[in-house]
Amino acid sequence: MNFEFTAPDRYFRFFATAQLISSYNDRWDHGTRVLNAGSTEPDLDNLLPFLNFLKMDIRKPGEQITGFVQGSVSQLPFKTDYFSITVCLDVMEHIPEEFRNRAVEELARVASDLCIIAFPKDHPANTQYE
Repeated sequence: MNFEFTAPDRYFRFFATAQLISSYNDRWDHGTRVLNAGSTEPDLDNLLPFLNFLKMDIRKPGEQITGFVQGSVSQLPFKTDYFSITVCLDVMEHIPEEFRNRAVEELARVASDLCIIAFPKDHPANTQYE
């Protein structure tokens, strides 16, 4: 991920998420499943290469991506507790308000240990980078 042209708050969300997950490092191993909901970028994969990421987005990417499934955050196609960790960064602001509670419930449902959700604050300095 090229952070050079990234909004400062987004940069800090990704690193804070990586640090939070790493702080529980004694619980995770190379087989630990992580859902990165709403992203096709290798952002967290690069920061946490010891975890097994599955990326999911409502849109199919233009190129083939290993470890990708198409789906909706508000209707996740996974069994309860399927992932140890679910991560949803910079996505909630794109979900229609009437589906946000359901999306949070779904992310918590499929996470057995940790669910991290973060999104930007509506601020002119952040909007300029979007």
